[in-house]
Amino acid sequence: MSVEAPSKEIVLELNRFLKGIQMGIEAFENLQHKANDNSLKQCFLQVQATYLSHSNILRERIEQLGGVPKEGLGITGKLSEIYEKLKNLTVNSDEEVISEAYKACKTGFTMGDRFIEDNHNLDPASKRIIETIVEDNKNLAQLFLNKTSENKF
Repeated sequence: MSVEAPSKEIVLELNRFLKGIQMGIEAFENLQHKANDNSLKQCFLQVQATYLSHSNILRERIEQLGGVPKEGLGITGKLSEIYEKLKNLTVNSDEEVISEAYKACKTGFTMGDRFIEDNHNLDPASKRIIETIVEDNKNLAQLFLNKTSENKF
């Protein structure tokens, strides 16, 4: 049986996870601008809406625990954002955009799974929120995988 961490520790960890969600929003926004096909752009709007919802849910949970949600990406997030923009300079086709979007979703659920493993003492409500976010990321990754198998946009 795991012992729950004090709220202050949970808030710190949830804010760290929130930063990852904010980085995801930025990454998908950048990829959306690279997309040419309108149906692909619609997929990105769905992803961004999902990530924004995740962000709002995490903010609300942090506040429920007596914490203050951190805004912005921070130095590490800004460096990651610059790296992503540089990396995506060579992304020119919708196929490449889909591939990068899938990788971003995979990173999201991989990091989420790792977060749950590393924070085994989360309170049940916070853990359920993170598990839902991870599952949503797996579904979004499948959305992009389906786009590649369809070979149409």
